[in-house]
Amino acid sequence: MDNIVLMALRKEPQRRYVSVEQFSEDIRRHLDGLPVIARTDTFGYRSVKFIKRYTAGVTAASLVVLSLTIGLAFALRGAKMAREQRVRAEQRFNDVRTLANSLIFDVHDSIADVPGTTSARKLIVDKAIHYLDSLSRESQGDLSLQRELAAGYKRIGDVQGNAWSANLGDSAGSLASYQKALEIRKVVFAANPTNVTDAINLAQSLHCVADSLVLKGETDKAWKYSQRSVETIEPLVNLHPNNLPVLQELATDYTSEASILAGNFNVSSLGDTANALVVRQKEVSVREKILQHDPNDANKGEFAKGLTLLGDQFLLVGERHTALDYYFRSQKMFEDLASGSTGREAQNRLYSVYNRIYTAQQANGNLPEALLNAQRALKIAQHLSQADPHDVYSRVSLVLSYGNLADVLSSMHRFPTARSAVAQAIAIIDPLVASNPTNGEFQGVEASTYVIAGDVFRRSQDYDRSLHGYQVALKIFTEIHLRDPGNVDAGLELAGAYNQLGKLLVLRGELDDAVEAFHKGLAISELQTTAQNPNEESLYSAAESYAGLAKAEANRITPGQTLQVQITHLNQARLRDEHSLQLWSKVKEPGFLSPDGYDSEPPSMVKQHLARVNAELGQLKDKSHSPTVVQ
Repeated sequence: MDNIVLMALRKEPQRRYVSVEQFSEDIRRHLDGLPVIARTDTFGYRSVKFIKRYTAGVTAASLVVLSLTIGLAFALRGAKMAREQRVRAEQRFNDVRTLANSLIFDVHDSIADVPGTTSARKLIVDKAIHYLDSLSRESQGDLSLQRELAAGYKRIGDVQGNAWSANLGDSAGSLASYQKALEIRKVVFAANPTNVTDAINLAQSLHCVADSLVLKGETDKAWKYSQRSVETIEPLVNLHPNNLPVLQELATDYTSEASILAGNFNVSSLGDTANALVVRQKEVSVREKILQHDPNDANKGEFAKGLTLLGDQFLLVGERHTALDYYFRSQKMFEDLASGSTGREAQNRLYSVYNRIYTAQQANGNLPEALLNAQRALKIAQHLSQADPHDVYSRVSLVLSYGNLADVLSSMHRFPTARSAVAQAIAIIDPLVASNPTNGEFQGVEASTYVIAGDVFRRSQDYDRSLHGYQVALKIFTEIHLRDPGNVDAGLELAGAYNQLGKLLVLRGELDDAVEAFHKGLAISELQTTAQNPNEESLYSAAESYAGLAKAEANRITPGQTLQVQITHLNQARLRDEHSLQLWSKVKEPGFLSPDGYDSEPPSMVKQHLARVNAELGQLKDKSHSPTVVQ
């Protein structure tokens, strides 16, 4: 109103209302709440007038705008907080992932070769896998994370039950972990089949599963996984001939393949020694190429290990002296490497080569050298077992060492010490088998230990305890053989145990039972002798069976029998000895031990027995033609 009155009173005519009607209209607009001419037409002035006219509507609209404004403010604040939380979550994700990888790849690997750390290694990898598992659920499709998780499962599998390194003896858990790693690596490889590292990792998982299946006694299935590992990695060698990780994986895959074919003295194999030798030679060739590219200590150790395993293959095909050459060569390399290392791996390799030299020297009849190497191996096994009581690998090594020591000592007629050693071996292996009932290799070691017990007591003429040892061994080997019919080596172990039982029964005078035992062994081993490349162990075993049958027949002669009955028994004995010598003629280097470690009577002893049989037969025939002899 002040502005209207002042405008009406202005001195300048051009600034006053131009008419009474305009003046009146301005008053009316004021009364109606409309903008008036007398007020400067600003946005604020017009807004106030508008609000006064539409107070209710403006109020409602204002409330809506206020609500939206507040909501927007909260939304913006929430978005900011979400961004901050996401950043923190990503940071936590990365921190946990870094920690898990540090545990798996840094902390675990840094103590893997330190004696006494087996349980700690499992704890470390367990925790890492727990972390990675939780991350994996949050990050499906992250291939790099899946690779890390698979690596974790592989390492926990090693700790649980890798047969060739320090482990806790959980073979079933080890197989499960390796299978988890394999399933992940299949997915990762399928997503990127040209990635060399993914192909290497897939091949690695395949051979790990294969090795675990061998322990479980599923030899045929293990062979299929082993073939797949080689088929995965071999094509990469043509594309990347100088790629060291590719070459290293190929060599490891060949190691697994040869061992499943026939090698490494495991109780489960297909018995194909000829093809195993070919594969092992390929392995050594690859390891030699690796060493030429990178002559570090690790590669030297792997090359020396390859030489040792190649020696095994020559031993298994009957070329014991060639095997010894390889053993001595690898021994020198292992001793050089061990001189600068206190690690478990260097000691394990020395232990292995001493054991192999022991076997070859005992087969040669060189008992003093065999004893020396058995003692060397035992000393290492004792040290490693004391340093890490949870390491099942070291405890199995201890069992084998005590068994070998008992065997050679009893052959030297040092019976009290031999009996003590075999008792210590049994005291260790029985609980191991009881706690790992699915581990076929542990069962094989147990059976072999009881065979040695039978031998020790047979040599010391404690026939009842000897019989118990053989019976326990036969029961175990029979179970292994029935569970895995494709396992040729287990079958030949069973045949060897029957022969040992037969020898004992001949000494006990239980000739019918002895003949039955020899025939059971022969039924298993003779099948292998007719192959184009017969398994050397089968030749030893069958030859032993026939020689045993010859002795049993010769011992059937009693003073009250007629000459014709005696001649019949001696003729049977003669035929059995001749058949034994025919088989011995196929053996390249006959020795006092078979490749699987069963004591045997070499052909010279069979010839001696045959000579005695022929002499007695001649005497009886002369008597039969004498007119004074009443038939």
